[in-house]
Amino acid sequence: MPSPFQTEQVTLAQLFSGARVFAFPTYQRPYRWTIEEAMTLLDDISSACQRKDPGYFLGNVVLTRESDRSFLVIDGRQRLTTLFILICMLRDLEEDKGRKRGLHRLVYDETNVIARADAGWRLQFSPGEIPLIESFIAKPGALEKQLASKAERPERLQAMLDVAEEYRNLLSQPPSVSGLPRREDLTDYLLHQCEVIVLTASSTTSGLRLFQVLN
Repeated sequence: MPSPFQTEQVTLAQLFSGARVFAFPTYQRPYRWTIEEAMTLLDDISSACQRKDPGYFLGNVVLTRESDRSFLVIDGRQRLTTLFILICMLRDLEEDKGRKRGLHRLVYDETNVIARADAGWRLQFSPGEIPLIESFIAKPGALEKQLASKAERPERLQAMLDVAEEYRNLLSQPPSVSGLPRREDLTDYLLHQCEVIVLTASSTTSGLRLFQVLN
């Protein structure tokens, strides 16, 4: 009997490579990670990088396929969103133009007529959230502009903005102050040494069943 799940172990760079875009079911709770939870993730990755561990396991992501590239996230929304925020902040602080473009391509797809791929963000937030997330976090330099203008923050984005601001403030400091690895080293470790196990269910029912088992 064939397995109802396809299992794949991938690096974060592979996960965000463009082979997949991630959508969230309407029944899932919105982003609710606190700064403490987000900082624990960054501290763990940074410590593994400084120890030169051969790899760091970021956890499981449970998906169901909706189309060739579109996947529904059954489990892993909080972690995927936090990693999305982290990549956006690393992109904004990156000084090398080539690396900056590469980091942006991990979170945003340009229109590709040949591949028949539309432009869009790697994480497909709800229509009501997308304009706010673009304006306050995802577009290059968005958070820096908001910090400078002291713009009023949308309440629904408060948790994401808190995490983004904390990440940016810490990553912008020199390693001697932040205690983190060099930003370039951290970025490379995050993308190429941090791994996720992707469990793709054959149906939403199978995905929900696995989510209940894992949690």
